[in-house]
Amino acid sequence: MRANSVNFSERTTSDILQSIRHIDHITYIASVEDEHRFLTKWNLLGFNEHMRLKTVRFPATHIALVSGISAEYPWATMTGLSVSEDPNSPINKFINLYGEGIQHTAYNIDPEADMEELHHQMEELGTSV
Repeated sequence: MRANSVNFSERTTSDILQSIRHIDHITYIASVEDEHRFLTKWNLLGFNEHMRLKTVRFPATHIALVSGISAEYPWATMTGLSVSEDPNSPINKFINLYGEGIQHTAYNIDPEADMEELHHQMEELGTSV
């Protein structure tokens, strides 16, 4: 077994998968100098900028990119990019430690799911949440 793999029992995996509908989005982080390159690459893959959100407490720009349409959402697929001009921002501290790449993956969860129970189950399985 690889160091980062988790051995899920069939029953437990099924229980969790019933609450997790699909991956909602993946957000990447990059240096502000790489923003244009990132957006150009994803535009070539059919993604367009949906919105930009600037935050003050932890200075950053969060950019949502979307592609396609869906009955439930105004898009079928979403990804994102977070950049910061502040060298001391959490984003740039992360980049300095680990480099550019995926910051987080967000899941679309059934609205009827008990989030605290789902969180507990995932922790019991050794999943980093």
